[in-house]
Amino acid sequence: DKLLLDISKNRLLLSNPVIVIDPGHGGKEHGTHTPCGIPEKIFNLQISKILFKSLQNKIPKVRTYLTRASDKFVGLDD
Repeated sequence: DKLLLDISKNRLLLSNPVIVIDPGHGGKEHGTHTPCGIPEKIFNLQISKILFKSLQNKIPKVRTYLTRASDKFVGLDD
């Protein structure tokens, strides 16, 4: 398996790489909760957005997508 990015030479190893980030849970699906009651879906979305922006900034030639960018339910078929 080749890495997506050859860091030592700062070049992509794939011709049309795509990264899809799926925060999971959202809307009516809360996931688990922290001991103080914060739903998993909140943390997943926040971390996914940070990762999304970081990838866009660091390797802009890679098409990067989020399956959801807000607190909404996205079914498996979608």
